[in-house]
Amino acid sequence: MLHVTLSRFLTRRAALPVAALLAAALPGRAQNELTNFTATGRGGAVNALATEYQALGINPANLGRATGVKVGFTLGEFGGSMSSRTAPRAIFNKYIFSTEDLFARNPDGSDVGSTPADPIGPERRKVINAFTGENVGIVQGDATPIGISFYHPNVGGIAINTRYRMLGSADLGKDAAELIFAGNNAAIIRNNFDLTTMTPRAGATVPTVAAALKGTRIQIQAIQEFNIGYGRKMFEGEGVEVSLGIGYRFIRGIGILDMRSDGKTLSAYGALSPVFDAAYPAAIARNSRFNQKTQEGSSANFPSVGTGSGLDFGISATVAKKVHLSASIIDIGKLTWKANSVEINQTQAIQPFGQTTDEVSGNTMYTGPITYNFWKSLKRFQVNSDSTSSPFRYRAAGEREVKLPTRLRLGGATDLSEKVTIAADALLPFDKDIAGSYQSALVGAGITYKPVHWLQLSTGASGGAGYGLSIPLGIAIVTRTYEGGLATRDVMGYFGEENPYLSIVGGFLRFKLGVPNTTE
Repeated sequence: MLHVTLSRFLTRRAALPVAALLAAALPGRAQNELTNFTATGRGGAVNALATEYQALGINPANLGRATGVKVGFTLGEFGGSMSSRTAPRAIFNKYIFSTEDLFARNPDGSDVGSTPADPIGPERRKVINAFTGENVGIVQGDATPIGISFYHPNVGGIAINTRYRMLGSADLGKDAAELIFAGNNAAIIRNNFDLTTMTPRAGATVPTVAAALKGTRIQIQAIQEFNIGYGRKMFEGEGVEVSLGIGYRFIRGIGILDMRSDGKTLSAYGALSPVFDAAYPAAIARNSRFNQKTQEGSSANFPSVGTGSGLDFGISATVAKKVHLSASIIDIGKLTWKANSVEINQTQAIQPFGQTTDEVSGNTMYTGPITYNFWKSLKRFQVNSDSTSSPFRYRAAGEREVKLPTRLRLGGATDLSEKVTIAADALLPFDKDIAGSYQSALVGAGITYKPVHWLQLSTGASGGAGYGLSIPLGIAIVTRTYEGGLATRDVMGYFGEENPYLSIVGGFLRFKLGVPNTTE
């Protein structure tokens, strides 16, 4: 739930583009092992080794594998990551650790080093360049409050859990990045409008919103899942065991944003839970297509604005009790967003930001955030009936049905000895254009080493989905009845100047009843 609470704080009184800016400005890195700290340290290689409740959302067939554990449960596992493929370390650190640092500005509010011909100063320009391009950011957050599983050889394995998931990714075109970080100093505004009167210049052909957002793709989705899975051994003979499994999930939609523009066609749709506290004008709220939902009368901490369901199918095989092979198709289904939905009119002309009062200089011209913590300025993008407050106009949208980001997962693992296990995984998206999906295949491989029976060390490599090589690292305490540990998805991401990457995955309350055949 941490990622949702954080989103609520950062986007308070903001709406559709605010969620977009969150995805763009809090870069992250998506991974495929969710909150599984043992798998994270192995480069995300988990499909063939996830058992008990850990198999939910990965491969339900593994629930049918006899591990010796009769009952397993966990409380409070979590994972989160932030990174950027375009921002250098110095700028990335500013937005994470030095958010109240001011941009260098003159007493009149203009950027230091700016000129009448180019009012964007060198410091701000570096930030704009840092967040322009493909894969400027991917952010992920996952939390599993509770998970439990039961296994009996005559029945098979069954597991349930609840999980929160958020995945967002963004590409930003040059004009979109300038609008975010420079406001009315963006060239697309400055070249087309007289900012004294806030009217188009004589002879100017003001571009549409679709043209202004050319090259921009922002997709973010936050959901809560209730999962149940069942797996059973279907064949055993000549050293081979084969299990099949099925999983079902009920989904509560907390928020979605799907914005894409090729310069001619813009698709921009969003629906946000009342937890985001968005300010909807009466003109939108009264629309019968809007179906406004508020916090009032709801007992849920995170009221949903959509519901859906999904299915997982899996098969797994164990050969000679040492080699594990698996395949699964996950997230087959759809989610219908039913309330608080808005969209941007792609044919409208771009327009300037409205007047504001600079809290430092008193300047009334909005020229972008004054500090690296620019959340205070995000209200400039909120849904509002005042057409001059934002460069976008919004309108109520009806229900929107979207497919889940269906993926094919393949995995293999083997025990080289009692102390060493190696594994490899591949995750292939069926449709990269669906919000919450990966943009290309993601692969990972790793090794687990146990210097003593209770200590597990893991490392490996992963890559794909538009990203370079990552080197994970994990440590866990593993006994017959308890597991706890921490992992990072890329240890080098903490130190390199390029491709900065922060991630943490952990859990400290995993328990098992029974006598495990393996500490995996």
